[in-house]
Amino acid sequence: MTTRRKKYDAAFREESVRLVLSSDRPVKEIIEEIGVKESTLGNWTPRYRDKEQVAAVPAEDRGPVPWDECQAALAENARLKADHCAAALTVSHWNTCALDHIAIVGLRRRGGHHMGRSWQ
Repeated sequence: MTTRRKKYDAAFREESVRLVLSSDRPVKEIIEEIGVKESTLGNWTPRYRDKEQVAAVPAEDRGPVPWDECQAALAENARLKADHCAAALTVSHWNTCALDHIAIVGLRRRGGHHMGRSWQ
């Protein structure tokens, strides 16, 4: 037995999402009132949010980015990546040194050697 999917117009979808986002009422109560499934409303919400975010950006800011701004952003991104890599390497180095130190100190406390038996 097959059931037909309901078709909802764009205005109904937008109004439903707006109602859920702006209301303090539980979502379950609202979906029972408007007659849609929670998953359906969940699919509509990201689309509405994306549309609202685009509308919030002024029209003059939506155009192409000037080349010098693009180059500056790329340079800053490269610098931040380099800083991050340097910091990660430093942390990695200190962690390795600390683990080596802990292993050596632990062996000395037990009267052992930090080198294998072949070195004795």
